[in-house]
Amino acid sequence: MNLKRQTLIVISLLLALATQAQKLTVESMTLADNDISASKYERKDLNRNPCALVKVQLAAYGAQFEGNVIDDVDYKTGEYWVYMTEGSRELRIKHPNYLPLHISFSNYGIDGGVKAKQTYDLVVSKPTALCASVSRTASTATASMPTAMPRSRERWRSVLDARI
Repeated sequence: MNLKRQTLIVISLLLALATQAQKLTVESMTLADNDISASKYERKDLNRNPCALVKVQLAAYGAQFEGNVIDDVDYKTGEYWVYMTEGSRELRIKHPNYLPLHISFSNYGIDGGVKAKQTYDLVVSKPTALCASVSRTASTATASMPTAMPRSRERWRSVLDARI
């Protein structure tokens, strides 16, 4: 009975860690003072006002962006160029492999929203390899568990040894 409980606790912990592995996290968001990309490659909103440029550094192709985003988002090798209307205060990132990420710019010192013709760097990280290996371990552990519980402790150990 004790070994069964321990095994279930370990599997539960691995599954909890695997769930955490699906979250993107914001590392930083800063104003790129020396980057003139927003002026050089200017886009205008529907009112013909210049936009701000948020360069989202995310090494995952296929992300989508929601908020005051103007036109299509450009993907340039590990970096998305997201043009936003002046005064935008938040951005939402969606990706098929991760949970949606909501970013409020005021949490990173950008009060009053983004400014026109300014470039901002937003660094978003994916889960680490350790979390991914835990996820694979958890899915392997659940898939390899026997469907019926052995009655004796020796039989249980032999089943586990055979699976490992």
